[in-house]
Amino acid sequence: TCVNLSTAMHKLARFAKEGRWTVTAADARFAVLHSKIRFEIERQISIGVASPDTTAPVVEESLPRCWSTLAWAYGSLQVKGLAIAPLFQSIGHLCLAYIQ
Repeated sequence: TCVNLSTAMHKLARFAKEGRWTVTAADARFAVLHSKIRFEIERQISIGVASPDTTAPVVEESLPRCWSTLAWAYGSLQVKGLAIAPLFQSIGHLCLAYIQ
């Protein structure tokens, strides 16, 4: 779930800031986590999580917090060679429904 993924990224970013782990785009474990995050965000878009349509599924209250935690973690990690712009655009798309 988004909560589990954002928690994992938060811990990873904290470990990296403390010097306990160096994150690289080549790290297979990080690549798997990043792939799962991309898939989850795209899944949320595809099911209409941020849609104003009343037929969209009920949004978990925790999702905006998850999205912000993911953005913070990626920003904190600043992994070289990792294209995060598409992911940030997708997160931004989901967040727009909550800004109004």
